[in-house]
Amino acid sequence: MANEIKFFLDGQEVEAQPGETILEVARRHGKRIPTLCHDPRLEPFTSCFVCLVEQEGRPGFVPSCGTKVAPGLKIQTDTPAVREARRMALELLMSAHAGDCVAPCRLQCPDNIDIQTYIAAIAAGEFGEALQVIKRTNPFPSVCGRVCPHTCELQCRRNRVDEPVAINPLKRFVADLDRESKAPYRPPVAPDTGFKVAVIGGGPAGLTAAYYLRQKGHAVVVFEMNEKAGGMLRYGIPRYRLPHDVLDAEIAHITDLGVELRCGQKLGRDFTLKSLREQGFGAVFLAVGAWVSQKMDVPGEDLAGVFPGIGYLFESAHGRKPKIGKQVIVVGGGNTAIDAARTARRMGAEVTLLYRRTRKEMPAETFEVEEAEREGVKMHFLAAPVEVLGKSGKVSGIRSIRMELGEPDASGRRRPVPVPGSEFDIPASAVIAAIGQKPDLTAWGEPGGPAATKWATVKADEKTYQSEVEWIFTAGDCLTGAATAIEAIAGGRKAAISIDRFLRGLRPLPIGKPFSDSIGRLEDVPEDIFQGVEKQARAKGREMPVERRLKSFKEVELGISAAQALAESARCLECGCTAVDTCQFRNLCEEYEARPDRFKSDHTFLPVLEDHPFIRYDPNKCIMCGRCVRICLEQQGTGALGFVRRGFETQIQPTLGQPLLSTDCDACGQCLGTCPTGALEVKPVLPKPGPFQPTCHEVACGFCGVACRLKIESVRGHYLRALSQPGIGHNRGNLCVDGSFGHRFLETLPRLKEPRVRSAGKAARADWERALSAAADGLKKRVGRGVAVLSSGPLTNECAFLLQRLAREGLKTPHLGILDGPDEPRRMREALGPATLSFAEIGRADAMWVVGRDPFEHAPVAGIEIRRAALGGVPLWVLSSAATRLDELSARTCRVPASLLGGVVEALARADGGLSQLVAQAGVKEAHLVEVMEALRSAKRPVIIASDDLPATALAALGEIAHKTCGRERILLLRRGGNAVGREELGLMPGDGIGPNNLDMSGIRQALRRGELGALLLVNTDPLGGALAPKDVHRDVFVVAFDVVAGPWARRADVALPATALVEESGSLFSVVGTAVETTAAFAPAGGKALLDALDELSAQFSGLVRLGSAESVWREALSRRPELEKLRPRPAEARESGHACG
Repeated sequence: MANEIKFFLDGQEVEAQPGETILEVARRHGKRIPTLCHDPRLEPFTSCFVCLVEQEGRPGFVPSCGTKVAPGLKIQTDTPAVREARRMALELLMSAHAGDCVAPCRLQCPDNIDIQTYIAAIAAGEFGEALQVIKRTNPFPSVCGRVCPHTCELQCRRNRVDEPVAINPLKRFVADLDRESKAPYRPPVAPDTGFKVAVIGGGPAGLTAAYYLRQKGHAVVVFEMNEKAGGMLRYGIPRYRLPHDVLDAEIAHITDLGVELRCGQKLGRDFTLKSLREQGFGAVFLAVGAWVSQKMDVPGEDLAGVFPGIGYLFESAHGRKPKIGKQVIVVGGGNTAIDAARTARRMGAEVTLLYRRTRKEMPAETFEVEEAEREGVKMHFLAAPVEVLGKSGKVSGIRSIRMELGEPDASGRRRPVPVPGSEFDIPASAVIAAIGQKPDLTAWGEPGGPAATKWATVKADEKTYQSEVEWIFTAGDCLTGAATAIEAIAGGRKAAISIDRFLRGLRPLPIGKPFSDSIGRLEDVPEDIFQGVEKQARAKGREMPVERRLKSFKEVELGISAAQALAESARCLECGCTAVDTCQFRNLCEEYEARPDRFKSDHTFLPVLEDHPFIRYDPNKCIMCGRCVRICLEQQGTGALGFVRRGFETQIQPTLGQPLLSTDCDACGQCLGTCPTGALEVKPVLPKPGPFQPTCHEVACGFCGVACRLKIESVRGHYLRALSQPGIGHNRGNLCVDGSFGHRFLETLPRLKEPRVRSAGKAARADWERALSAAADGLKKRVGRGVAVLSSGPLTNECAFLLQRLAREGLKTPHLGILDGPDEPRRMREALGPATLSFAEIGRADAMWVVGRDPFEHAPVAGIEIRRAALGGVPLWVLSSAATRLDELSARTCRVPASLLGGVVEALARADGGLSQLVAQAGVKEAHLVEVMEALRSAKRPVIIASDDLPATALAALGEIAHKTCGRERILLLRRGGNAVGREELGLMPGDGIGPNNLDMSGIRQALRRGELGALLLVNTDPLGGALAPKDVHRDVFVVAFDVVAGPWARRADVALPATALVEESGSLFSVVGTAVETTAAFAPAGGKALLDALDELSAQFSGLVRLGSAESVWREALSRRPELEKLRPRPAEARESGHACG
């Protein structure tokens, strides 16, 4: 084309249209330029400077979203300098952002388990979902629910209010439920990749790596030197803490995925690293554990009766009873020492524990120390052994020296220093030394194997877990030294990620904590954050009484109940952002490695606004991109949000500091859809907001005739929220209050979930077969008296066809009607045709006339497009009975009383003297109306937009006006009813030539009221009330009602059948913009049967009708009768993907 502009983009010559921006052209050519303040529905704002690019010959950078293309420009979109500039822009934005991306408990957890999400799932009663969330990162939730030190609770912010949330007991609760169920959760396994991985060591690290590698499709063999797998979990933790049946069950969950377990196989004895490589293993994972106990290095340590801590526990785990006698000294202060002490108590010994520091410095878990004391273990602090005493080659006691604390050592704890001359003796029959463990260097010390560190661990990259031998990876104790089970599990999972990348030919990448901004550590969080948080007691689990514990090795801690779990989950303060996975700002910060604290300054925390029923606004997370303010003002025309103050004190707040509900906010939700952070969020329908990892379905909205495209997020069949897709679909991502929040009824209204059949005046539950049979029998008996078939709401095209087929061919009735449409739809259709017009045509118009109700009330998304066209310069005239949001943009607004509006339109069509009389009554000038007619006649591309609640005579008159001015194809009739056009096209209208007594809607209502019709088949009603109420139907009329809610009609009906909400049905709709739209079922039908199937089965009980069986068969049948209906089917390219992960 002659007016095309050519310029260079990353060295390639490209073409653009005048007025296009660099960003628009770059994205069209597949270039990824990040943005935060950009929304395709708004003019460029250039406030974030994240979209910077380099322009040759110009110093610095230019914002691509606001820079128009020009001939010869040379633009670079991804150079090191550009990336650094974008990173700085992000860091500057972070200086004003104050919020926790990730909850502090999750950041504290070595495995970064998504604690906030699984607690939210528990609060919703979705225990299975909670378990799946945990198992994304931890295959041992039952184990860890018993033995994890739960350091996560140290950073739980409830510590500042009362006590931390019982995170670990909650994990154990859902894990035990799953483990004890008949069908425990089993994750999907990818198709086999052909790669083999050898895992050496069947402990927590090795088994975890095997679990996640198998899910990736790799063949995994675990080599374990002992007779059973489990490693330290089996042989280092006593059964009273971790019963073996619990461990065995969770190991079975791993092997059930196809992981091969070879026990009794020891590295160096039964195989070598080299031999594994020769057997075709593409990678080897070393996870051999720390089985070598550290010595005390004191005289007498070799006497009989001195036991290494882990050796003593190993023997006990096998059921053997080492000869320890009645007086046992345990040396050490870690978990192994405490476990050994409590085990010795169960073997009948008196136990004293020696520790060279104070109680405060003990590395053992505080709870375990307290339990040991409750069980009778004596603690002797600030004491260290100097000699093991003996008689006849056996232990007789231990000599210790008192210690005092000096300067801190490398661990940060104060170094214990001996007190000269303070030695003392304690008699003992056995000494258990539990002062530390380390891996066995000889396990992997073969030629060609990985090197070792001075701490006897494998030398490897602690971020990628790859050793100096590229195909050997490691984690767990042999990388970190002796550590906790959860640390080993975390290492095993992360190593599996690196191994998978290595096998696929990719470079292993460093794996750290999730990227997160933070308002501070627990001690630094401002006190204001906790205002209004009520104190609530923490759940206390059941436990075995102390007096019974020492008689066996039965489990001591018995967990919490379901009621406790639900109550405890409610204590969570939801510190992390629910937008953590979808926040554009966080994703870019992570991608560009922005440093949260580079420009951080003191932040004054502002109150979170919770007054709106659907919207939560946290101004602390706002980055001032302005998108919410601009979409509210420029597109919606309401201006409910605005910038206040200046400079560094600038905020976005509701207008005039009012509550959002007190502004002109119409709850359209557009601010939510455009916000690139978590500052504006949907208030949850579930007890907690998540953040969940939901399933997304692309659906069509059925609350009016526009049929907007949107996404529905769900988790485990629960509705979470509706999402717009800025710039996508005929609605360009725009939604109204119904599209944004209307689907909440799925969780809030009482659904009709099972059929009911009335007999002898009483309704009783029935199965579908009986209920459909009762419906068919009752309708057949009354065919002779006449049957009305009425529908409301968004039936799919497929269901509409089945319903009219049943009505006309099965029930032989002409009495069809639409409750949420015009009273005389056939007359309207004859006058106007389908009256559909694309939004693109509105944008190209050169004159617009809006007649009737405010489009922002009748079909708000259409109102947005009309307003957009008017702002773009298209002349607009408005004829209405009340103020509209378009009035301020109108060249002329004529306000006519509602009682006269239809008459004025009719008079304009007749162009006779009646107009003068009417306008005099209405108080408007006739010249103003004539001006509109002239404008329509003289325009080249005029459009008329009307609401379908105008009287039938007025709608017919509009058809006449269009015929004289712009043509009927230039009329857009805005419909109240979902898929109104599709339902009409498919025949859900009165008449059509069957029978002599065709009734319009008013006639049908009158006949039902008088009992002149024998039956009513009703499909869908408005749960908030509608055009027909049960009281409007005579008591003798037999009623079959398909309804979504258990409301008045379900109570009145002789047969009540559950109908599906549109988001529970797959099919197609036809929008008022002339576009066929496909929708997919986001949820299973609440009543157990899709409406399509129910109508199909009901129809099959009438002579001459057979089951069609599927939506595709319905279309074949429909097209065989009326080929012109092809326009109602979405094109294949417009089919929506169903049930995918959101992202």
